[in-house]
Parts: sequence; C-alpha cells; structure tokens
Amino acid sequence: MAVMDYAFDFVTNFPLAALKLVSQYRKQGYDVHLLDAFNLGSAVMNRKTFFRRERVRRMAPCGNYENEGIARPVFRIGMMPDDIRQRLKSLPDGVEEVAISSVFTYCWPTSWEAVELVKERYPSAHVKMGGIYPSLCPEHAEHSGADEIIVGTDAELAAQWIDEPTWKHYASPAMSLKSSYGCNNHCSYCAVRKLEGRACSLDRDSLLEQLQTYSAWGLRELHFWDSDLLLDLDQAHALLDLLIHLQGGISLGVPSGFSLARFNMDLARKMKAVGFKDIIMPLETTREDKIAEFHRRHLFKRFDTGVETALTAGFERQRINAVIMIGYPGQTENDVLDDLKAIIERHVLIDIRVYTPIPGTEDFDKYRHLYEDRGLEDLDSFLFPLASPELPVTFMEDVYKTFNLKLFSKAEIFAGRKKHPLFDRLAERF
Repeated sequence: MAVMDYAFDFVTNFPLAALKLVSQYRKQGYDVHLLDAFNLGSAVMNRKTFFRRERVRRMAPCGNYENEGIARPVFRIGMMPDDIRQRLKSLPDGVEEVAISSVFTYCWPTSWEAVELVKERYPSAHVKMGGIYPSLCPEHAEHSGADEIIVGTDAELAAQWIDEPTWKHYASPAMSLKSSYGCNNHCSYCAVRKLEGRACSLDRDSLLEQLQTYSAWGLRELHFWDSDLLLDLDQAHALLDLLIHLQGGISLGVPSGFSLARFNMDLARKMKAVGFKDIIMPLETTREDKIAEFHRRHLFKRFDTGVETALTAGFERQRINAVIMIGYPGQTENDVLDDLKAIIERHVLIDIRVYTPIPGTEDFDKYRHLYEDRGLEDLDSFLFPLASPELPVTFMEDVYKTFNLKLFSKAEIFAGRKKHPLFDRLAERF
C-alpha cells in the first residue's frame, strides 16, 4: 500500500477561493451555479470510495525507479467524467462564462479534462482557469484549452466574504479561512511568495465580523490557512480574543504553522484557551547545511523554544507536531534517522511531510536535473520523486507508516528494538 500524503477531510479541502468567487459573482448580480467536482462534502464520496480499482488513472513510477522498479497507482479523487457530464447537463443552457479552480500542479490532467468537459457542454462559453497550477505553470496551462489563464491572487477576491447561501451550500459546520496572504520569507522549496507576493494582512474589522457571522451560522471547525497566522500580532490577538469570547466550541487548527519567531507564552495560552487542536512546530531537518540552503538558519533554536513554550502553556505532547521533511535532495537514511531522534528526544508528535519539487521555486530550478525526464504529473509527493539509492522509496514508506503522527519516547524505542529494524537503528543513536 503506497503512502498517501494527503488529508481527506472537508475542512482541509474547503474550496475557499471558489466559494469566495461564487459569492463575488452573486454580489455583482450574476446567476451563479457551483459544480464541485471534488465532491468531498457528499455522503457518497468518502475515503473508502477513493481507492477503488475503477478509480486508478494510471501506474506512476516512483523516484529511484531505475533501481527499485516501484510504481504506485494514481487514483482519481472526486467525480468521474460521466458524473460531471450529467451535472453539467442539469445546469441551464446558454452559460456565458465558466471559471475553473485548479489546485495541485501534478493534477493538471484533470484540470485539462474539466476544460474539455465544459467546452463540450458550452462550446461558446468563455472558460477561464485560475488557482495554484495555472499560477505556477501559466505556459503549461495555456495548452489546456481554456480561453483565459488567471495568474496570482486578486486582492478584491481575497477580501470577499463568503455569503450565507454559498457557505451553507455544503451544510457543513467546517470551513477554512485566511487572515493574510503572501509571505516575507524566501524558503527555497516554497511557492507561496511567488503565488501571493509579499505578506499582507486582511482588514481586521472585516475578519472579526466574518468570524462572528460564520459562528452564528453554525461554524464549529475552522482552519486558518495563512502562511503565518502571527504576521500581525495585534490582529492575531484580536482574532484569538474574539474566539475566546464567542465560547462557541469551535475547533481550530493552523495546518501550515506560523512563525516561531513571534510565538510567545501569551499567544500560546490563548491558543490553548480557544481550542487549538494542535501546534505545528517546523523542524524540517537537523542538517545545518540544508537548513541554510532552505534559508531557515534560525529554525532549530526557535523550534526548541517553541516546544517549551507550548508545553508550559498546557499543550499535551501529542498535540505538539514537530514537522520534518523526507525526500529532499541529497538526504540520506541517516539524515532521516537523525531527525527522528531529535523529535523523540523532545518527546513530541512526529509529523512527516514528503518533499516535492514545486514549479517556480528556487529548488525546482536548482535540482531540475534530478527529474528533467519526468512530467509534472510524476512529481506528486506520494511518489517520492527525489528518492535515490541513498534514500530509497522502501525506506521512506517504512518510516512514514511507522512514525508519522505518532508519539514515541526513548524507552519505547529501546523496547521495540527486536520488533523493527528502524527502532534498532534509532536506539543505536541514543
């Protein structure tokens, strides 16, 4: 069974930009229809239905294929083409404009397919495509058949509220939200700055009013998808104070984490009081040369301070996620084991993210020679595209399945020496 480095829950995949666009069009007086081809909110679509044989699009080669010969099935997640056709047929005739939101670059074939299906139903409609894929790969996306490619983030759309009928379309108490866009960092592997530009906070009063409104509509689970929720400390405190005041039992999360440089005890205590499910602490790697290459030089020191702050504020160890990357260029098995050892020594949760080259980043250009014979569709993280003889797919899959989102103490590692070779190798490092 291949590692699926992906979250299959509604709040994580909440189509924030698409719903804002629907709300914006409706505000402008248009008759708007939403077709969610991902369909995650449907009772018919759930994790068990995703991985059926009939949903396999192709067998894709993993990294290091020339040595390991490992290929993994690529599944279609969401509606099948015939289902989309039927949904399109149920919509009115004479549609003048269709906007397609495309996310992951390695899923571009289904984005092109969406354009084809729309053109089949509405041959005279103006079809435009926006989102992460066309923003990072505009020249590639121009061959999709879309009439217009939208690149980057629109400030007016970023500030748009989700209106009540759009928000209630899913009849779900979960959603995601952004209080800021962009990023001021220059991490070599990250594309946020290319996508969204320099960091910019959204209007505080508008955000507070939105939260109050969504809470009144029944909001019970919220993810902040900011690159740094703590970009504006005054705003962060205002958001947390409001959420504490609402006392609505809202479960909170920040999947992308936040700047540890601005994380302090006052914020940590408020996060604990307001109901944050977990605290994301980026460690990424213990290799100093790689941290410098990633432009994250002070990360390790801030990581230790952040962990201590979260513990003192009352967060349980299994709620403090120490994030490391596996599969980055030049990484070895020993590097991975060193990173695991560092987290186990601090006795917090191991959170493994699989590295993938992202178009438009410094790393993508620097290491292009490692995957220049592979298409964008073969750079999906679950394929471990930069696996090598020094870091094979079999090892990374074993590490992921054994340690990801688990809490281990040194004693547990020593106790498991005879049960698993990875425990034995780790025990030798203590």
